[in-house]
Amino acid sequence: MANLRETTRVLVYILCAFIVVLSEARADVCDDAVLEFQVASEAYTSKRLMAYDDVRAFSGIYSQFKSQIAGQECSANAILETNDIRQSVKEKRIETIQKYMKLGIKEESGKDLSSEYDFLTGKSKKYKYDFEDVFNQPAGKVVVNNKVYEDIVVPPKKNETVVKPVISGGKCADKINQNEAVNLDNVRNQDTVGWCYAYTAADLLSYRLKKRISAVSLYNSGQEIEQDIKTRESAKGGDIKRSIDNYLAKKNGLCLEDDLPSNDFKFCTDSNYSDFLNNLLSSAREKRIEQDLTSNCFGSDIKSAFPGVDVNFIRNHTNRFGAKKLVEALYDNQCKELSFKGYRAEVVSQYTSRYSADVLMKTIDDQISKGEIIGVGYDYNKVNGENGAGDHGSIVVGRRTNPETGACEYLLRNSWGKNCDQNEGEGLSCHKNCDSEGCRYSGHFWVSDSKLKQSILGVTYLK
Repeated sequence: MANLRETTRVLVYILCAFIVVLSEARADVCDDAVLEFQVASEAYTSKRLMAYDDVRAFSGIYSQFKSQIAGQECSANAILETNDIRQSVKEKRIETIQKYMKLGIKEESGKDLSSEYDFLTGKSKKYKYDFEDVFNQPAGKVVVNNKVYEDIVVPPKKNETVVKPVISGGKCADKINQNEAVNLDNVRNQDTVGWCYAYTAADLLSYRLKKRISAVSLYNSGQEIEQDIKTRESAKGGDIKRSIDNYLAKKNGLCLEDDLPSNDFKFCTDSNYSDFLNNLLSSAREKRIEQDLTSNCFGSDIKSAFPGVDVNFIRNHTNRFGAKKLVEALYDNQCKELSFKGYRAEVVSQYTSRYSADVLMKTIDDQISKGEIIGVGYDYNKVNGENGAGDHGSIVVGRRTNPETGACEYLLRNSWGKNCDQNEGEGLSCHKNCDSEGCRYSGHFWVSDSKLKQSILGVTYLK
């Protein structure tokens, strides 16, 4: 009998130990899943703006997390641990929608922003939201602005009103078109090179493909790069349509901005892009490239313009060819791994040599109304009142009725960086991005329809 009691006691002990181990193992499953979720979410909680595609990607991470903890006793507590992250993403999405609506943007990825906003702020429960479980999953109490909510529902901030897009009617209905690749926060800077047509072409492709395309890769002048850089002229023969058509015909793909940067160079010599390229070519011509490559400053500049480049590639090229086509060779080397292989674009151009200014202005209106952007060639000096000819290319991304003058105005995305001092005057004003930290130039400017019409030379868009 004593032996039986002893055996029973041992079995009970073993069973208890097994239950403890099993519980700990299940807890480890949840802990590991939560940790993975937290790490994967950092890419989104660190963003200033939360685009619809960002929410979609975050939803995928959350779905994976839920599948990892499915059926586990610890799943309820694990979901509770994700509250803060989901809350943060939701608040960022609401703030992004508010910003878009203030800019007159009504849709994103084909979704009505006003309806999404009403759903996310709890004003409407009828809206069918694609990622409802991510934000409204019952997950215990959540504190927002010192208020307790049983579910994750974010109320509007106090004293905050949502600005609905103002529709003025007719061709000048307020509208700004932007996406993750081309928006009011990421204007480019062509610096001192006269390749505005290439920057315009790159933005057209970037907007369509939703991926930043390298502008300098689309260089398509009638003369060699070395001559353009030396004279600092607007590239002779440069053309928006031709730069896209020729590059796709030759390369059968496109080069990304990450592989061949077009702006925001961090040159330690404080030189601009033209000066940098001129220094590079001079070094090659004067056969001092080997010596210069050992310079920390020169080497740093090379890496800024051509990320990841192997300096042996430069040595080999200059040993064989000197400075001849060195820049073109570096561009090609950076763009060895092309994206969007096989992509074909139907590019349409209209010029004042064949079409009236009224027809070109109507084409601009049609593209903006369709939610597209459009390249425009124009005499910039006629826009800002300077003397002489100043042919330039920019992107039209929106329009509005000026609230003070009642005039129809178009929003041009320039390629001169975010500074805007030169774009102020009659029928001309700088656009600014404003948030809780203040207002800053965005590199875009408003121009009246009359000024744009009298200066317009042509338009180019993707069909």
